[in-house]
Formats: sequence, C-alpha cells, structure tokens
Amino acid sequence: MPVTRGAHRAAWSREPDIMLESPPLISVLIPTFNRRNVLERTLPTLFQQDFPADRFEVVVVVDGSSDGTIEFLRKLASPCSMYIVEQPNEGPAAARNAGLRTAHGELILFLDDDILCPPNLLRFHAEAHVGHAFRVAFGPIRISRGSAETLATDFARNGAMERNKSLDAGVLPRIGDLCLDPNSSLPRALLTQLGEFNEEFGAARETADMALRLRSAGAEFFYLRNAVVEHIYLKETSRLARDEALDDGQKEVLLCREHPAYRADSPLAALAEGGRTRIFLRRMIATLSVVDPFIALPLWFCERFRSIGAVQRLGIRLLGWRRTANFLRGATRRAGSWRALIAEFGAALPVLIYHHIGPAAPGTYPELTLSAQRFEQHLRWLTRLGYCGITSSQWNEWRTRARALPHKPVLITFDDAYADNATCAFPLLKRYKFPATVFVVANEVGGTNRWDEDLGSGTHRLMDAHQIGTGAAEGVEFGAHSLSHRDLTEIRAAPARQEIVRSGDLVANLVGAHVSSFAYPYGSVNVDAEAAARSRFDLAFTTEEGLNTLATNPFRLRRTMVLPDDGYSDLVSRLRLGYSLRRKVIAWLSLARRRWLLG
Repeated sequence: MPVTRGAHRAAWSREPDIMLESPPLISVLIPTFNRRNVLERTLPTLFQQDFPADRFEVVVVVDGSSDGTIEFLRKLASPCSMYIVEQPNEGPAAARNAGLRTAHGELILFLDDDILCPPNLLRFHAEAHVGHAFRVAFGPIRISRGSAETLATDFARNGAMERNKSLDAGVLPRIGDLCLDPNSSLPRALLTQLGEFNEEFGAARETADMALRLRSAGAEFFYLRNAVVEHIYLKETSRLARDEALDDGQKEVLLCREHPAYRADSPLAALAEGGRTRIFLRRMIATLSVVDPFIALPLWFCERFRSIGAVQRLGIRLLGWRRTANFLRGATRRAGSWRALIAEFGAALPVLIYHHIGPAAPGTYPELTLSAQRFEQHLRWLTRLGYCGITSSQWNEWRTRARALPHKPVLITFDDAYADNATCAFPLLKRYKFPATVFVVANEVGGTNRWDEDLGSGTHRLMDAHQIGTGAAEGVEFGAHSLSHRDLTEIRAAPARQEIVRSGDLVANLVGAHVSSFAYPYGSVNVDAEAAARSRFDLAFTTEEGLNTLATNPFRLRRTMVLPDDGYSDLVSRLRLGYSLRRKVIAWLSLARRRWLLG
C-alpha cells in the first residue's frame, strides 16, 4: 500500500505496518518533547529541500508531549511522507529506537526538533554515502541567532565555534568527542547490525555509546564541511550548569564501564593530572556540597548583566567551572565515593629506571650502577611505603580493560638487560615480591654494551637467551629496546621502524610470549618512532620525568632514573612526583649561580 503525504500512525508495534512500493533513500528521524513552538520554526526548513520529496520521509517521535504537538503535526501539510510515532515520555534513546523501528529509508539522518536545515542538507548527506556502506557522515552545527539570550547559549556557541574550527582545519574529533549528534547520517543497515540505542544512558551519553559501537565495528566518520545546520539553543543556564552536568558525570562512568578502551579519552582520565594540589581541589569540588551554590550566586549575577562584555566572559568561565564541579559530583556519586572514583580512573604510576645492579665495572658510567645492597634498600623502602610492584602489561590492562591495580602501584624497569640484572637483581625482586620489566637490545643478546664501548665506556655483559628465558619463566616481563641501541631520532624513518618492530619480534621469540612494551634508546622519540611503536606494541617508554596517568600518551610514558646515591627522600620524591625534587633544586641553583657569575 503506497504511503500518502502526511500519513500518520501511532507506532506501538516493532515492525512498520505499511509496505512501500519504493522505499525512500533517507529517513529523517526527529525525537521531540514539548517543543511544538520550536517545531513550527524548524520543520518548514526540512520541507524546503532541493531533494526529491519522494526520496525522503520524516519520522517524528513524540515522546510524551502535552503541549499540543500531536495536534499540530496532524494538521501539518508536508511535501514528503511523514510518520508520527506517539509514546509515553521515555527519553531520547527510547524515542530514537521507536523511530528506527518505523523508518524505511536506506539512510538514517538524525536531527533534533530545534535544528534549522539549509535547503541542500539532504543532498549533501545522500551524496556522502554513495559507494560507502560503512560511513557515518556528520556536518557542523552552529548556534542560531534565534536562540535564547543566556550564558548557556554563549557557552554553547563558544564550544560549537571551537569544534567547527578544528573540524574545518582537518582535525577529526577524538574518540571521546565522537557522537551521533544531530546532523549525522549513516546506513540503516549499520544500525540494524549493532542493535538499538542503549536506553540506560538516557539523554546524556546514548549517542556517544552508539558512536563508540560504530567505531569498534569499523565505521568511517566523515566530516561534511558544507552540510551546516543551525541549532536553536533554548536550555536554561541553571539546568546546563547543574542537572545536566550531574547526569553527564554519572553516565560518563557508565560509558567508560561499557567501553573500557574509551577510558583514556574520557574527561575522567585527567583526574590524576596536574599534581597533588589540583587533585585536592578536584576532590573538594566533587565532595563538598557548598561548592555549587558558591559558584551559582556570582553566575546568577553574570546572567543578569551579561550584556557587559567582561561580565559575559566571566560568566562563561564560571559556567564552565560549575559544570565541571557538578560533572565530578555526578561521577563520584556513580562510583560510590571519591576514593572509588580515583581507584577506577585516577591511578598515578611512577616508573623507575635501573641499569646495572652489582659491583661497578672499571671504566663504566658510575651513575648507571647500583650495588646490590643499595638496590635491596630501595626495595625495603618501597615495601615500607606501601607500594606494590606491577608490570607494564598490568598498567595496559588497567588502561584499556579497567583491570584492578594495587592502591599504590610502581613499575620497576631495567634498560639494556645487563647480565647482572639476572644474577643480582632478580633474586632480590623475587625475595621482596616485586615484578619488573626488562628492556632487551635484541641484536646484542649474550653480547656486550657496544653502544657505550664505542664512546669509551668499559664493558658490561648482557643477558643471554638462557637467562632471559629463565627470567621470563619466573615472572619477569621482557620488552624490546631496539635492535642495536641507536638513537632513533638520528636515523631515517625506515631503519628506525625496523629497529623498533623487528626487535619486538625477536624478543617475543626469546620469551615465547607476546611482547607488549618498548623503551626508546636514550629516551629519544619523534613522530616516526612513535608511529612505529604504535604499530607493534601496546606501550612505549621515554626518559621524560613525571608520573603516568590514564591521560598519559601510552607511547610516551614517563620514567625517572634512580641514581646510585639516591637517599630515602629522593626515592619518595620520585615515587610521588616522578622526579627527585632535591636534584631539581640543586640543578636550578647551579644554573642560577652560573648565570649570575656570567653577569
């Protein structure tokens, strides 16, 4: 039975009850709730397309509206087929699912009820999918001049302008910014394959959840620069700053649990960034209920006098702060406590570098050798301070799969795989129950430190295949440290890639297991070296000092080198700050003195 223009139905069944002779190319899906006045402005722009009326349909899902939306839609004359789906108020995710069950088009274009469309919108979206079965096309959204005159609109306009500027410059959104926002289209078959929107996420994160599922399925996200729509922004400032931010924080935790690989791109990944002072401030705003009203009062003042430029700018900043505070409160509430939230997202990992453990060899660099007694003292201090050793693989499992970590994790690493690691360090590690990760120079197994010998250093023996195999069997983790210990930033990209990728394969053959980590020789890394490490490993380490968090680039992880004369305070500083504060101060004073002497 052909569909007549302006056809309406109350869709309660899961399957459409109308069989089309020729299904449309595009189904435009619009959920709405008590927005009759807005629909009166937006729907006419959708009906004025330079696209054949018989090639698209409009599905409006009325999500429990009580403002006369149904009556308005039934009287509306539309040039294309239009379906009205009525349901109780169940939220945007449920509304989108109901609309998808009704849609007939090969493509689905998602819009909201407050979107103004240019006449060429459907044509741009249709053309974007020709020959692309796994594409999600999305266009820019600008804030309409017909929006409410509020700080919320100012805030949204600034965000939209920054996002559009970045997209126009060719920078596609990070994983965490991908959403099936209004002005997004994709083949209906893709949605059928992945299933419906997850209604547990409500209005806060259901489109982000679907976008992450699409990305995992291999969908391409394609930016339609010219398919520009305008958003009539009508949200109240107080709602944006408080209720929506609280809900966003709660749903963000759920989204991370549903998609563990997304965790590193979540705003929650920055919980442990910025040092102890910032972490303390985040805890205060997340747990103290007085923070919200404290910001709300000056924000109300800025709303009243937003016509003054300086006041408007202050108000936008205050709105951002209030949203952040309530976002963290919502996330803390969902996690159960601030401590639970930190355990889930805010771990900070110090990574210690050692080289030789044992007697100092004549002529070798003294700063690279620790006596066995000194190393054992460090292990005792770590134990006394409550630190638990982990491997690089465990850190990656926490990052990507949310596997549990000890309360105070530390990663002990050994560069170059010297033979004295096996004879002096491994027994102590076993006694104190600390795992470690050893980075092997793959072409020098059983050989010597030729890269240092060429510079005049004395000789050190390196671990042989038997020692590496024995260590691996006893729980020591091994990573790669290139083929020959060359500075990868001083050679061309192709040989650098060979040094990185081939070394991983050789070490994997030695230990009979997957090798997940790499350490750049001398800590030197550039874009090409990082790209090669990404193609072969899960993690890669530099010698840049500092702590590592969920937000740290996993292919530029930070480490701090423990020196032979490091005392208790030095080790504590390296564990808590990622560097020795005493040595930093001494270096700064020395530099200041040198500058003073030079005048």
